Amino acid sequence: MVKRARKKKVKTKTAVLATIFNLLFPGLGSLIGVKYKVGIEQMTLVAVSFIFIFMEFELIGIPIFFGTWVWGIVTSVKIMSGAGLLR
Repeated sequence: MVKRARKKKVKTKTAVLATIFNLLFPGLGSLIGVKYKVGIEQMTLVAVSFIFIFMEFELIGIPIFFGTWVWGIVTSVKIMSGAGLLR
């Protein structure tokens, strides 16, 4: 018999905070919502996009940032769904 790991349910307050922070800074909310690997990946991409923007490669940096921001919103929806806020 194989035991499956249970997914840890996120509290409602934590899910709402994760969503707010993911809207402001992608990755930070994912870390708050206990999605550590995804949060670190998102924060890394945000940092890379800022580097490209400050090096005047806006055509590369802005789409990376926008894509990461959308990814953060999708992660927030998954966190909220896991907390039972969305059905």
